[in-house]
Amino acid sequence: MTARFVGFIILIATSSIMSSSASSECLIMIVDVPKLLRESDLVFTGTLIKTELEQRLTFRADRIWKGRPASRDIVVYELGRQFIGQYVFQQGEKYLIFASILAANDRRLAGVSPDEPIAFGIPPSCGSPQWPLKLAAELDKIARPRKPRG
Repeated sequence: MTARFVGFIILIATSSIMSSSASSECLIMIVDVPKLLRESDLVFTGTLIKTELEQRLTFRADRIWKGRPASRDIVVYELGRQFIGQYVFQQGEKYLIFASILAANDRRLAGVSPDEPIAFGIPPSCGSPQWPLKLAAELDKIARPRKPRG
């Protein structure tokens, strides 16, 4: 066997292992709250009041650390494909959300209406909410929350 052929076999084996584990397993990551706050366009806690197409989530905000949403009801799109082990948001539950403004391509993929001037997105989460509510206490130490308008 040539070295090139062996390299090709290793590449195929690695690719199949990575793709199968990525689709069936969730990775746990350490949450860096200051970094998330800096990199996010909108940070808030709110109760999920409506779910549409399992990816368009409407929250009624009660505290906002960053951003100026147009109203107290904030729509956030959960990006990415559905996968086994993905967390499903529950209506009536309260969540902490770190969202970013969607780029044009992500807007198209999420099916955002052109009537929606600004759309926010979040990545899918595994098994449990990506950002536990207890992180709000850490946010309070580095930023001052405010009540939403309206």
